[in-house]
Amino acid sequence: MYKFTSSHNVLLGNVMDFSIARKDGSEFHLILSRSTGFTPTQQFARLNSTSPRFQPLTLSKEGRPCIWLDVDYERDPREFANQGAILEALLEAQPRAPIRLTGRKRTMSGVGGEREAVEVEVMLEEDELARCCYYCGSPENDWDGDNRFRRLTGEGYESTYRCLQCDKIWPISRYLGRKFRIHLF
Repeated sequence: MYKFTSSHNVLLGNVMDFSIARKDGSEFHLILSRSTGFTPTQQFARLNSTSPRFQPLTLSKEGRPCIWLDVDYERDPREFANQGAILEALLEAQPRAPIRLTGRKRTMSGVGGEREAVEVEVMLEEDELARCCYYCGSPENDWDGDNRFRRLTGEGYESTYRCLQCDKIWPISRYLGRKFRIHLF
């Protein structure tokens, strides 16, 4: 899992490590690389919040995913971050930026109305993304060390994974948990 920091205030100014996770096929999330006691979840923001869930990924000529960067965190009416702040922070990330601009733009609709989204290419290989469990949706955690989630199916950016917790429960419980999570969230 590739970890990065950014000096940008919206990403807590080099205090925490972040990663990018791919969840449910085509959702890309900015997550905290480690869960902490002061945050209820590792998830920080969904990067392509107005793109439909479960749609096939668009790949660049190099075979990497391209997404419309329209961050849910920036659409929040409580104004946690100005539009474009997450983009700036990701482009300033160290040791290297996890995304690059493609130069394309598009109008997207969602909470807060219409706004312009930029297309970005995710510059990480599948193994550099934090893995999310197919069943419960939880992302990998840096505390787990080398215990990466196990691949279930697929190749490359179409792979699915199972976490260590879901590995231990009955198959019917995993199946019902996924159905519940997908239909309610």
